[in-house]
Amino acid sequence: MKPKAGCLALHKMELQFQSFGAFQDSLGPLVNSTRQIPDCIAVIRQLGIIEPFTNRHVRPEELLIGSENYRESITAEGCLSRHRAVLMLLERLYGSPQGLAGERVYLAEALSGFARRLQQWLPDVVLSEYLEGATESFSDGVRHEDLCALSFADAAFDLVITNELFEHVHSLDAALGEIARVLKPGGRMICTFPFAYGQHEQIRKAVRHPDDGRVELLAELELHGDPIRPQQGSMVYQVSGWSILDQARTLGFTWACMHAIASWKHGVLGGEIPVIFVMEAER
Repeated sequence: MKPKAGCLALHKMELQFQSFGAFQDSLGPLVNSTRQIPDCIAVIRQLGIIEPFTNRHVRPEELLIGSENYRESITAEGCLSRHRAVLMLLERLYGSPQGLAGERVYLAEALSGFARRLQQWLPDVVLSEYLEGATESFSDGVRHEDLCALSFADAAFDLVITNELFEHVHSLDAALGEIARVLKPGGRMICTFPFAYGQHEQIRKAVRHPDDGRVELLAELELHGDPIRPQQGSMVYQVSGWSILDQARTLGFTWACMHAIASWKHGVLGGEIPVIFVMEAER
């Protein structure tokens, strides 16, 4: 199957922005390119994808393509579209799993397909979950870490990866500060999270009062799926806007940017717009 002309622009797209102002001129064209997503999905169904970081061909029959929110779909080896966006960035930074092998890496998840895949390439990667209130079956053999109060020593890691966690932490300042603390000078943070890409400020959903731990809802309660507490779910405290880059810069990072990544070749497509946003920051 030959891709249509409009689909070729999304063959492999990687844009980089350091502020909302820098991104605004790109928003219109990205919205317009959303119409190309169905054609991109048709190509993926015919040809399969190339897994980033390994260059392994994933055949169409190995893929599970779900709803039109393709950010959370196009599943292969337990990895979603947004996971492969992270892998595309890792490939650009480190070249291959072998290029990353000498780095000390912390991934703030342990039970996901992405965690299993990363552990295949990096047997010494440090994995964890937030286990407060978890059942014993989940906590057995899994390391507990609170992203707002990590137990690691200062400058312990070269790379910290978090996927879809920042919306659930009760203090984003504390989480960013802790990640900066455990990174070596020159170390990197790479992360994904629900992103209010059309505005500078974050959307506050709830706040936890530090004096008594009381949680106050500022909007309708929003819960996301939680493999550790499937019956309870995980509360959303905030949806970050572009201001998260400023937060990172004031909390110990020397540089921060957002990557906007799309590639039907690699099975990386978004939902509302074609790109998936991946944040990178350097200590």
